This record gives sequence, C-alpha cells and structure tokens, in this order.
Amino acid sequence: MKLYNQTKNQLRWSLSKFTFVCDPYGDVDVPDELVEHCKDRGLPLSVTPVAPEVKASDAVKSASDSAKKDEIFNLNKQLNEAIAGEKIAKLALEDSALEISELKNKVSALELDLKNETMKSGKLVLDYSALNKLFEEQAKELEIVKQERDLAKKTVEAEKNAKAAVQDKPKAK
Repeated sequence: MKLYNQTKNQLRWSLSKFTFVCDPYGDVDVPDELVEHCKDRGLPLSVTPVAPEVKASDAVKSASDSAKKDEIFNLNKQLNEAIAGEKIAKLALEDSALEISELKNKVSALELDLKNETMKSGKLVLDYSALNKLFEEQAKELEIVKQERDLAKKTVEAEKNAKAAVQDKPKAK
C-alpha cells in the first residue's frame, strides 16, 4: 500500500526485516500487513497525500524562517564586529589616556626643571648685579687710594723740596 508522509521531515524506520525511508511529503510503499504496525507506532503517514497548498504554506514558512535565520546570523555577525570594534576602540582610548598621562608627567617635570633653572638664572642675575656693584665700589675705593697715593707722593715730594730748600738756604748771621 502506498502511504504519504504528512510532514516536512524525512522519515526512516524499520519493521520486521524491512527498512523504510520516506522524503518530506513523499510516498513510500509499505506491505499491507505492516500498515497497521506503522499506524500503531504513531508514524505521520496517511493514505492521502498532503494538499499542495499545505506544502506551499510550509515552503513559504520554511523560506521565511530561513530568511529570518540568515538575518539573525547577519545581525549577530554585525553585533560581534561592533563589539570587537568597541573593544579595540576602548583599548586604543586606554593607550591614549596612558600616553597623555605620561606626557603630562613629562610636562610637569619639564615645568619644574624650567622653574628651577629660572630661579638659578635669577640668582645668577642677582649675583652678577651684586658683584658688579661690589666691583664699582672697589673701583671707587681704588681711585680714592690712587688719589691718596698721588697726594701722599706730592706731599712727600713737597716736604722733601721744603727740607731741601731749608737746607740749601744760607744761614743768617
């Protein structure tokens, strides 16, 4: 007897010494004495084929399910790519933040060095000014010492001349 698969799934079963295979909505020849055993097993078989509109409806549903699965697959793929991109961007951001932090530390160190050097140069300017003032005072003192020396020389010379004049003068009798 010819029986028809009532489902969109392939069927495979064994009874007695026979193994049966039936394509989705297909037909299979089963010996008459085994038909009752097939029904007792609950196999979705019938003597009438499935209506073409049921097959078409299942085909549309199957195509729709397949399209939805494809869409879900593509969306999951896009989601995974976006998550991976986000992770890469976060790592790049963390690297940039670390680099910025290191640069800020270098800038702070350089600012401190500059401040120290500015203070040193300011001290050098003050030291230079003080030394320059001291030099000017010593130059004035040296000038005074020179003038005093010259005056002392002139005084000693005048005294010598005066003594010599006194000694050279004839004595009055």
